[in-house]
Amino acid sequence: MKIINIEYIILIMAGVICILAFAPFNQSLVIIVSLMLLISIINNKPRTIRKFHIFKYGYFYGLPYFITQLYWVFPSLYEVIQAGFFVSIIAWVLFSAFLALYIALTVVIYTKIKLKSDLINLLFLFPSIWVLLEWLRGWLLTGFSWCDLSYTQVNNEFLRGFFPLLGNYGVSWIVLSIAGALYLIFKRFSIQDYKTSTINILVSLVYVILALFIGFKLKDIQYTKPIHKPISVALIQGNIAEGAKWRSEDALPIYANKIAQTSADLIFIPETAIEAAEFLPSGYLNLIENYAKANKANLIIGTIKYISKDFFNYVNAVEVLTDPKKPYYAKYHLVPYGEYIPSFIKPILSKLYQKIDLPMVGFSSGAKNQEPIAVANQKLAFNICYENGFSSELIATARKSTIMVNLSDMVWYGTSIAKDEHLQLSQARALENQRYFIQVTNTGITAIIRPNGTIQSILPVFQQLVLKDNVQGMHGSTPYEIYGNYLIITLCMIIVGIIVLIYYINKLFKKIVD
Repeated sequence: MKIINIEYIILIMAGVICILAFAPFNQSLVIIVSLMLLISIINNKPRTIRKFHIFKYGYFYGLPYFITQLYWVFPSLYEVIQAGFFVSIIAWVLFSAFLALYIALTVVIYTKIKLKSDLINLLFLFPSIWVLLEWLRGWLLTGFSWCDLSYTQVNNEFLRGFFPLLGNYGVSWIVLSIAGALYLIFKRFSIQDYKTSTINILVSLVYVILALFIGFKLKDIQYTKPIHKPISVALIQGNIAEGAKWRSEDALPIYANKIAQTSADLIFIPETAIEAAEFLPSGYLNLIENYAKANKANLIIGTIKYISKDFFNYVNAVEVLTDPKKPYYAKYHLVPYGEYIPSFIKPILSKLYQKIDLPMVGFSSGAKNQEPIAVANQKLAFNICYENGFSSELIATARKSTIMVNLSDMVWYGTSIAKDEHLQLSQARALENQRYFIQVTNTGITAIIRPNGTIQSILPVFQQLVLKDNVQGMHGSTPYEIYGNYLIITLCMIIVGIIVLIYYINKLFKKIVD
């Protein structure tokens, strides 16, 4: 019993320290240590162990893994939305508890079908099962891809080169397999476990060295090339409180003054910074449009756009206000329970939402794979808010674009690390598509990211400022833009499928022999 308790404590600690691998801490090696601790506990468990017992091992790792990284759910609900203390706590814990099921299920499947070869198990099987479940988490029930292992490596020069080749799930797979290989090496030399063969150790060592060497070389490969001249951009960070955002006496003069004082090829203001035109003071849109045109700038705004006259059909939009045709992007991947209420639970939640007075939870979704918008001799691929976390949904439009742009309002998350994690997602998208990635936010983090994932320029958070810089349009396609997740997910399915087949063949053979 004492051994089991110690193992639980190790798993909890291993899950907790994962937060240090993600933004803003960015200690990428911590995730390797954490995974090695997890492997050290589960790898020697027999296949005959009861499913519930091995499920608990995975859950004791998964729950602290998510509950620490997503702690910002609580202050977002309690302090900003004012949903109430207990409602906020329950929502945070239940959300983390649900996500932890994916890791627990990974551990159960791995333990039940693993082979006798630790080398195959840890370098191929465990990474493949984990990535398949991580991928499932990214789209099941609308999906939530924050906290994917790959994001810990966006600043790692030895592994970030794999992003444009294999995408974020491919990087997750490599991280897991490196952790497995290092565990085998560590196990042999730290506790003198001579059951681990010398061949396995040599293969593991060579694999780690090759993975790091190839990754380091890949970071310098350019799949995309510059097109046209660099353009100047201005990103207006309004720093407007959520309650004041649509009050004409507060936010609107701030944006109007900033636009009037700003000169650039492109001027951006954040997600839903401007209320729907139907509710604005008369002439306001014409005013800021004329200010931008006077400075020979193209003005791009985050706004609410009604697409029917009955006021029941509206979208979260990015509009090029200075273009006579008023082209716009409408957000495709809406936030469940925040921007819309799923129909199956709407009768239950409607009363709660009325009680906490949560506005605008009836958005319509934009079309999938909307075309880039041409402006200033560039093609802009837009995404809004947490859409930057859904890599496969962005690549079709990104491939046709020259620059990627995200508009967000992070005021909902206060001073928490959500804003840092959000920027980390954008860095991964810049890497995968090898394009400049412009991120415009209300309170931060407003930044410009180079095609190699590094930060070119950035604004301090919670300050009313304008970020001015130049960006270069890029064209061409990365391998990830061409193949998407199909390559890595198919590989994972083949690996798991072969090992499941071997498992059942062995089971059948044992039955015949017995």
